[in-house]
Amino acid sequence: MAIAGEKITLAAGALAAIGASLCCVGPLVLLTLGIGGAWIGNLTALAPYRPIFIGLSLLFLFLSYRRMARSCAMGGLCADPRGARRRRLFFWTVTALLFGLLALPYAALAAATKTVILDVGNMTCPLCRVTVRKALENVPGVAHVDVDYAAKTATVTFDPEKADADAFERAAMEAGFPSIARNQP
Repeated sequence: MAIAGEKITLAAGALAAIGASLCCVGPLVLLTLGIGGAWIGNLTALAPYRPIFIGLSLLFLFLSYRRMARSCAMGGLCADPRGARRRRLFFWTVTALLFGLLALPYAALAAATKTVILDVGNMTCPLCRVTVRKALENVPGVAHVDVDYAAKTATVTFDPEKADADAFERAAMEAGFPSIARNQP
């Protein structure tokens, strides 16, 4: 009975991890299998729920580990050292695969982004950096913006398929801060 409970919690953890990476891994797997269509783009709608799926994955892994440890402490299922070793090996293999699956969307995002540094003019007070940051964050495809008032620069990490340095220069200019891209990606 305890082994079945461990398998159920491991399977639930695996399903939650698949849910957490479905928006990124799903289209790749479907296209690899030859399944396509415009509807695949709708899988990205699950991205905001990724933290919930990650939390569920970690919860189920914890519950599975706890069941495994408890059953070994009782002495029933761990009486056979080979069986206990196989169970631990299975658990840690599944755990490693799940962590890889959970990290995949973030690794893909890091690989697909570019960074540009803008020299920003007209920043006369520390509050100007907030205005510049908000203007740059409103450009589609922006992943992260860091504005340094002292250096009068803005570092923007973005998806190059959705934005470019010219879009950031325009956004800063429209906010009243003329900018020049230091390094064009």
